[in-house]
Amino acid sequence: MSNQIEEISCFSKCPHLSTLFLGDNINLQLDFLAVPQFITHMLKGLRKLISLDLEQCFKLESIDGIGTSLPNLQVLKLYCSPVFIDARSIEELQLLEHLKILTVNVKDALILESIQRVERLASCVQRLWIFDMSATVLTLNTLALGGLRELYIAGSKISEIKIDWKSKEKEDLPSPYFKHLSRIVIFDLEGPKELTWLLFAPILQHLEMLTSRSLEEIINKEKGMSISNVHPDMTVPFPKLESLRLRGLAVIKRICSSPPALLSLKKIVEKLLLICIFQEAPQTILFTLLSVFV
Repeated sequence: MSNQIEEISCFSKCPHLSTLFLGDNINLQLDFLAVPQFITHMLKGLRKLISLDLEQCFKLESIDGIGTSLPNLQVLKLYCSPVFIDARSIEELQLLEHLKILTVNVKDALILESIQRVERLASCVQRLWIFDMSATVLTLNTLALGGLRELYIAGSKISEIKIDWKSKEKEDLPSPYFKHLSRIVIFDLEGPKELTWLLFAPILQHLEMLTSRSLEEIINKEKGMSISNVHPDMTVPFPKLESLRLRGLAVIKRICSSPPALLSLKKIVEKLLLICIFQEAPQTILFTLLSVFV
């Protein structure tokens, strides 16, 4: 990991290799179909591979052929690589019958909906990077993405983000929230004025909001009340929040207007302010925090 590898040619000498970390290798070029010799080595030497980390391999070209080449894969990490999931790669990933953990990149809202319709595949997604997406509505299904732990949204124009908590049978779930989602980073998101859907991430521990210039508030009072009326256990926002980072939010007015939540968040902010002052101390963060919580 994190080196300057450009070529790998010893796969045939590793018949029992089960885990391969190639993350952060910015010069490594991989295309599972473009180079026949490479795929031949893969077939002969790595069929027992169960874990493959290709995160931040910035020259990764494709995962075409991975389903038949590495049929025993249980872990596949593609986060922050140039490979964005499309219709063809969805078919490819469905060939990985043993897949349990998947980190992916998506730039098409319809493709993300397609992923969520494939229950076995969607349930494997633990880290999701939404980048350069342009959509009127983005829908996230808490049941389909039940294993999601980290969500990143960057460089996108999305007018509205909706949460769906219904199963294929269209039945409401008793606990319609993300059970494992603990980190959300939103950077340069254009469109929404509020992000009340964050109420559906009750175990959220880390939240970053950066350079989203249309954002006026995090939790809208009216929308928050309409959600809590249906789901009374989702009344208080961010009960487990540990770290909060705000920067470049030009028109932000408030985090939320719920008094119980505000009291809880003030304690966290006081701690965060000390961190800001003594560690990185960007004045923009300091003044933003003071203005939205006081």
